Amino acid sequence: MSNHTQEVRPAIVERGEQLYAYVRGSVRMDAFAQIADRLPELVNWLAGNGAEFAGAPFFRYNTIDMEGESVVEAGVPVGSAPEPEGDIGVAVLPPAATRR
Repeated sequence: MSNHTQEVRPAIVERGEQLYAYVRGSVRMDAFAQIADRLPELVNWLAGNGAEFAGAPFFRYNTIDMEGESVVEAGVPVGSAPEPEGDIGVAVLPPAATRR
């Protein structure tokens, strides 16, 4: 049996601005599920309104307070998004470089 290992080299990946839809909430870390559990609702709303998905869902922390409440967005990158409705918003993530 041969023992082959594939060499993994990290790379910097640059991405431009990214449109995304989100729901935002102020939650304690021990109650994070209150915002996390809203992802299916957001995905279903986007799908039902003909949005074009452009990546995996994510959580964006606008403020972090480990002892109190943090402002967190459950978001989904989209290529296009319908008009915001209710507490569903649309915003743009700034360009970034990430290491993979």
